Amino acid sequence: EVPYRIYINSGANDGFRKHNGWSGTTVSGEITTPLSTTSSLGCTLSNNYSNLEDPGPLSPDSIQVDRLSANPFFLADRKNEMRLQSRVHYSNVLSDKLQIQGSMYYNNRDADNIQTYLTGLSFLPADTKERLIKNRIFGIDAQGTLEQTIEYIDNKFVFGGELEIGNLRSTYFDYDVSKKMRGDWKSNGEGKRTHVGFYVHDEVPIIPPLKLNAGFRFDNFTDSYDVVSTEPSYSAFSPKVGMNYLFYTEIENEVPVYTGNMYVNIARSFKAPTLDQLFDQRFPQMQSPSNPKLLPQNSWNFEIGVYQRGRIIERKMYGELLTSLYTNSVQEEIYFEISKFKYKNLSQTNHSGLAAGFK
Repeated sequence: EVPYRIYINSGANDGFRKHNGWSGTTVSGEITTPLSTTSSLGCTLSNNYSNLEDPGPLSPDSIQVDRLSANPFFLADRKNEMRLQSRVHYSNVLSDKLQIQGSMYYNNRDADNIQTYLTGLSFLPADTKERLIKNRIFGIDAQGTLEQTIEYIDNKFVFGGELEIGNLRSTYFDYDVSKKMRGDWKSNGEGKRTHVGFYVHDEVPIIPPLKLNAGFRFDNFTDSYDVVSTEPSYSAFSPKVGMNYLFYTEIENEVPVYTGNMYVNIARSFKAPTLDQLFDQRFPQMQSPSNPKLLPQNSWNFEIGVYQRGRIIERKMYGELLTSLYTNSVQEEIYFEISKFKYKNLSQTNHSGLAAGFK
């Protein structure tokens, strides 16, 4: 007897404005089979198709006349996309202290997009092109969890690594809006990316209600593109340290009915620009939002908060409440400068706030 699940979801929306509709369908499933009393092998598969229309921007005068209308230059604009995600995963409990799991995955994305740019030129106010996108990603990852006592201190180590290889092929054609058909070929480009990463995390109980957690992650990205001779490479070391304090717990019949935790985290994060942001080959190049000089963004993040979980109705309903204060200092943040229609870096930005959620 092999357990399995199948999911089917479909939806559509006409949109708020004209030429603003959306539709999407997802079919997915998963199957898991035990190999022994401690190990299992499974497979997940998901296929999604979506179609999105773009009504384009409206000027203030156009909004006053009809805020539901579509920009006449954007009546052909749409995005048709097919995404396939597949994964084979394996897990094994080797002992009461060591567990391992690993997976191989393959993702495929095919898109046919028609997009218009407003040029601001009187003789060519708008430029419409059709873009074909093929994106393939193959990866493997592995993770282990080890509970080990060192010098009378219980440690819970989580360690792992991943390797991902992907490519993106982008082809542009002119598009005749009046005839609703593809025109001449304009440009083509293919980019490749290799990503290697590994991480280690440790959780240590200091005293029964207080836990210390610390770890680090290392990532390296290497890119190449057939129209650029250079092969940019990005690396980052991202440490993290935090504490969690269980300030109150209430138990009835050996079942916790309320727990309250305070936590604090300090971490560094890293994000590399995407191949699209770096090397999009829309022609002429002045109309391409890509920027091959983009730098990766990184940040230091500080967060302090309270997490509570408690019973609302006995044996029927529980609630979770999370409240946190955070501040992030970001260097080289990647943003889109609309006035120049280009991705760029900001030297430094700061983001602070209060976040709260209830479930």
